[in-house]
Amino acid sequence: MSRDLLYRIYSFLGLLPFWILCTSSTNKCTVRHEIADCSHLKLTQIPDDLPTNITVLNLTHNQLRRLPPANFTRYSQLTILDGGFNTISKLEPELCQSLPLLEILNLQHNELSQLSDKTFIFCMNLTELHLMSNSIQKIQSNPFKSLKNLIKLDLAHNGLSSTKLGTQLQLENLQELLLSNNKISALRREELDFLGNSSLKRLELSSNQIKEFSPGCFHAIGKLFGFSLNNAKLSPSLIEELCLELSNTSIQNLSLSNNQLYTTSNTTFAGLKQTNLTVLDLSHNSLSVIGNDSFAWLPHLEYLFLEYNNIQHLSSRSFYGLSNVRYLNLRRSFTKQSISLASLPKIDDFSFQWLKVLEYLNMEDNTFPGIKSNTFTGLTRLRCLSLSNSFSSLQTLTNETFSSLAGSPLLILNLTKNKISKIESGAFSWLGHLNVLDLGLNEIGQELTGQEWRGLENIIEIYLSYNKYLELTSNSFALVPSLQRLMLRRVALKNVNSSPSPFHPLRNLTILDLSNNNIANINDELLKGLEKLEILDLQHNNLARLWKHANPGGPIHFLKGLSHLHILNLESNGFDEVPAEVFKDLHELKSIDLGLNNLNILPPSVFDNQVSLKSLSLQKNLITSVEKNVFGPAFKNLSNLDMSFNPFDCTCESIAWFVTWINNTHTNISELSSRYLCNTPPQYHGFPVMLFDISPCK
Repeated sequence: MSRDLLYRIYSFLGLLPFWILCTSSTNKCTVRHEIADCSHLKLTQIPDDLPTNITVLNLTHNQLRRLPPANFTRYSQLTILDGGFNTISKLEPELCQSLPLLEILNLQHNELSQLSDKTFIFCMNLTELHLMSNSIQKIQSNPFKSLKNLIKLDLAHNGLSSTKLGTQLQLENLQELLLSNNKISALRREELDFLGNSSLKRLELSSNQIKEFSPGCFHAIGKLFGFSLNNAKLSPSLIEELCLELSNTSIQNLSLSNNQLYTTSNTTFAGLKQTNLTVLDLSHNSLSVIGNDSFAWLPHLEYLFLEYNNIQHLSSRSFYGLSNVRYLNLRRSFTKQSISLASLPKIDDFSFQWLKVLEYLNMEDNTFPGIKSNTFTGLTRLRCLSLSNSFSSLQTLTNETFSSLAGSPLLILNLTKNKISKIESGAFSWLGHLNVLDLGLNEIGQELTGQEWRGLENIIEIYLSYNKYLELTSNSFALVPSLQRLMLRRVALKNVNSSPSPFHPLRNLTILDLSNNNIANINDELLKGLEKLEILDLQHNNLARLWKHANPGGPIHFLKGLSHLHILNLESNGFDEVPAEVFKDLHELKSIDLGLNNLNILPPSVFDNQVSLKSLSLQKNLITSVEKNVFGPAFKNLSNLDMSFNPFDCTCESIAWFVTWINNTHTNISELSSRYLCNTPPQYHGFPVMLFDISPCK
């Protein structure tokens, strides 16, 4: 077969999938498992050639103006019809008559403006009706009266000026009513009477500029569980009125985000004292002052969201009464007007003392001046504390920094992005229960004597990546033998060659990251004893000399004994040689990455023991030949292979076996046609390896 003909076939094959994709996506619907997708096809009428047994029909993003009932008679099994994002202006009552099993009808983003009493008269089985983003400005009479099984009704983003959707009792099974982004300015007593027999659980009224809450406005929906009024410009006085009106409901979840609650007092939430409120969202309110005893009325509250506010001061009674809060989010909650000490936010001692069952505290992205001796006193159940990017001056961690956490069973501590430069001896000695310590992305530059970790008897993970520099000693981790995961990426690691090895005490270690450290010298004892190690990251170092046969004393086998290693990353180390027995003991290896090195010829037996190998990466090396006696064992059970961008020699001797293998394997090989190209001989330069003709090779 001529080379020119091969190029033409290759070009055609390359364009064929694109051609098939275009014809199938522009000229017909796709049907799979009784679901027909006819979206984005510029349809002006309902397709009449779909299987009659479809149960779901997607007609979104077309040019439909009507949904003629007669066109749906053949699809009587439909339970879900989505006609959103069209230009439908009228809905005919007979539609549901043609679709007696219809349960979900979605008509969002259309041009519906009027609904009559007959519009949904035959839609008795509907459980969800989505009419969001239409032009409905007023509901006259009772268009929803027949929807006895409706659970969810979405009328958001219309032009409604009232919550009154009917004059008679109806929608007895309705649980969710969504009316956000309308023009509702008041909640009046009689307007929700049509829901008097309903079991409404959730009412969404966000982005309505409500200025009035009439007495008794929620009396008809006393079973209300969740209420959202976000982005409504509610003032403190209006929120106080709202809370009074919610007093006789079953409210448990209240969201008041992005309003104008600049300050709270001991009367703001007084109306909620008889409720069982468990979730309160006050985020994005520019809240600057939390008055003493503001939350005293909320003894059942479990989740409090205060992120993105402008709090200036927390006093010892700011959180008084919150005896059941388990989750508190204070991310970016405090003022950031200036970097001067006088204007930094202030947290008084014992401010958290009332939060006896608090388990999760997020204080990220603030500018606290520091941690005082009783900042966290009283948090006797705290399990997770995130202090990432929280301090303006926390350069040194002393043995007193976390003393206020002595009584906390803290498991996770995040201290990233705080410009910490030094950890003193015993800095974490108060945190005996700690499992995870994250100190990454700081400016730590010091010798690790090992005393820094004193008291961390239950530590499982220490993350130290992305710091200034760390100098190791033989005792650097001697006090944390429980450690399972140690991350030391890009820390300008020094003295790795210590003897005994700094990692020798870590017999439980399963993950070790030493990448991006420009390490050039290590000995064969570095990882000795780490028999439980499963993941080893050594990429982006300078280890090339260690595997050279010319190395004084021969190649250094620093991987020996890692019998349970699963993932090994040695990318970008400058390797141009691999010792024949370097992977001999690594029987459980599932992934090897040797990409971006200078490898050309690999010894025949190098992969002989890799019976568990699933992923092999050798991209961007200098490999010209892929022969069975070298790669056969490695390819046997492989799931993923990356040998892209190598200068393959397209001759029978070099790649005939490889071409046969890649054209018959089920292994995933990405971009095979474009990233696996011949380099030599000249007549095949740039030609896809997969199309190399091997018939003359036999």
